Amino acid sequence: MHIEHTTIDVRSLKTYFYSSRGVVRAANDVCFTVRKGEILGIVGESGSGKTVIALSILRLIPYPGKIVHGEIIFRGENILEKPISDMTTIRGAGISMIFQDPMSCLNPVFTIGDQLTSGIIAHQKLSKQEAKKKAVEMLKIVHIPDPERRILSYPHEFSGGMKQRVMIALALSCNPELLIADNPTTALDSTIQLQFLNLVLELRKTLGMTILYITHDFGVVAKLCDRVAILYAGEIIELGTVYDVLTKPKHPYTQELIKSTPALGMRTRQIETIPGKQPDLASLPRGCKFAARCKVVKRTCSEKDIELIETGNLQQSHQVRCINYYEAQ
Repeated sequence: MHIEHTTIDVRSLKTYFYSSRGVVRAANDVCFTVRKGEILGIVGESGSGKTVIALSILRLIPYPGKIVHGEIIFRGENILEKPISDMTTIRGAGISMIFQDPMSCLNPVFTIGDQLTSGIIAHQKLSKQEAKKKAVEMLKIVHIPDPERRILSYPHEFSGGMKQRVMIALALSCNPELLIADNPTTALDSTIQLQFLNLVLELRKTLGMTILYITHDFGVVAKLCDRVAILYAGEIIELGTVYDVLTKPKHPYTQELIKSTPALGMRTRQIETIPGKQPDLASLPRGCKFAARCKVVKRTCSEKDIELIETGNLQQSHQVRCINYYEAQ
């Protein structure tokens, strides 16, 4: 892939947490790119490492966590090598994030306008009046009614769906090149969730946004994303276009995950569950991390660590981390 067509390139990212139980390998040799103007989805169970990847990109890993290896190439530079002081410029103006819970991310003692304008002034060096005008424009973009009045409101005066729209406005207010959305619709009902997803698609179309969308919902992936990475126990185990991964899943975990996803109007079959649970990230098994839960496991699955292998073609990449595809070649 040409570097000029890539917004961010994550290479062999390893983020570990050091605890009394041992080393928790929350992100273990993660590699992916997000192309300019695309929406890449990251899907996985709770505890698979999705949020850790997002926080690693922003270098917001809390103690006792540490990025121990890898590169994150943004604007042609490895941002893991930059002084942490430089990240204050990149966060917001270069990479913005919508966090999972808008209720806890908005400061209850400041107006919506104060919270919007403070970031705009810091990153874009505008006057207070210019920043206020920009804040009103951002609220209009995310369809907040009567933005000139609502900019004076406090977070408790907004519904959950409107708070989430404010979070989008905050994330977009400094014109970022990459937007990271971390399960932003988890706390929303289905009607508000659909409105939110339609808004994201509208913003991508009008602003040409590049988005990394983290979720556990294949319905969201099918509606929004161009490509999808399936995450399991801190590793990407399948990566390809949404169509290929959802219609022709190659990894046994992806296959089981899709079977366990309810479909609208489903009456012909019972929802299946995946037996067992993810391995302890502080005591990962050798070889395939899914082997203990896999219905087609082989002896060779646990003999050595398995790399992502390309099973697609020059036009359409489809990578999978499974011994069956090694042995087939």
